[in-house]
Amino acid sequence: MDHIYGNVSLPDMGKGADSPYSPDCHNSPQYSPGLTGSKGNVSTSRGLLLLSLALSVGLLFTLAGLIAVAYLYSNAQTKLDQIEALHKNLSATLNTTATSGCRVCPDGWAHNSGKCYLFSSTRKTWSQSRDHCITLGGHLAIVNSQEEQYFLSKRAIEDFYWMGLSDLETEGQWIWVDSTETGAVFWKKGSDGQGEPDNWKKEDPAGENCALFTKSGHWLDNSCKKRHTFVCETVATD
Repeated sequence: MDHIYGNVSLPDMGKGADSPYSPDCHNSPQYSPGLTGSKGNVSTSRGLLLLSLALSVGLLFTLAGLIAVAYLYSNAQTKLDQIEALHKNLSATLNTTATSGCRVCPDGWAHNSGKCYLFSSTRKTWSQSRDHCITLGGHLAIVNSQEEQYFLSKRAIEDFYWMGLSDLETEGQWIWVDSTETGAVFWKKGSDGQGEPDNWKKEDPAGENCALFTKSGHWLDNSCKKRHTFVCETVATD
């Protein structure tokens, strides 16, 4: 049998041909490792940035909290120190009171250094004032120190007050109502060195034989017949 040969046309297998066998087929999936790696790096960097930011914010809040705690502690310590100091002062006061005892005065009397003083609102002669104080269980005020005179003057409301000093028995010899002589004296003196007592007799021929103190803290001699407010004195009781 004779073989018959003919020209067979085969599809063009060259580049660019639309063949299912072509390695450059447009439908073949493409893989770009470089692009995928870049996206992963961006995501990782963003995550680290957010984590760092979160940690920074957390540290700031922690620092603020520590500062607040330190401030509150400092204030609490200051208040504690003040309370301790107050406690010491109160303890010292209580100890002093327990040692010396609490001494009191009758109603309406002012207390000073273990004594009680009554500042009258009525005006009497010196003798009437002396007798009135006796009926109250005391006597006209006796001034033994500058501190006592300062106390009386500062509490004075009127300008003049009788006190328990006179030279009725012997002219020029001033004696307190408890028969003691004067110690500290506060007679008012003028710029020329002259002053009280002056035993002025123009208003009373008997002279000025009774003493009073002024609101400014000075002593004056005055006629015992004049009417002035007065101060009674007694001892504070336990």
